[in-house]
Amino acid sequence: MEKKKSLKQLEAKAEEFDILYRHIESDNELLRAFMANLESQQERIYKAEDYYFGDWIDDRDIVLAKFSNFYDFYSEDLFYDALQERIKMMEKMVEICKEAVEKMVEHRTRPE
Repeated sequence: MEKKKSLKQLEAKAEEFDILYRHIESDNELLRAFMANLESQQERIYKAEDYYFGDWIDDRDIVLAKFSNFYDFYSEDLFYDALQERIKMMEKMVEICKEAVEKMVEHRTRPE
């Protein structure tokens, strides 16, 4: 058991955790915005993947032969590499989220 805190210590603790609470509220707002944006991001990814793993190779050969413009999407590896990078980032995000949820649940179920 912790020793009794002075009023000054209690006030300092209250100020510290009031600031921390405000940061958490701000973090939650950012997380809500991120999650909403993530759904839009995934829609773009799915659309691009459908094409990339479908007609892309046939269309690519025609586009490269007939047009002088270079379109990044028709590069041999750029899109595939971007997908691989995204998968790694999302796997890391899942790992971070899983660990955070486990720790938060553990705090709630800890005996007094």
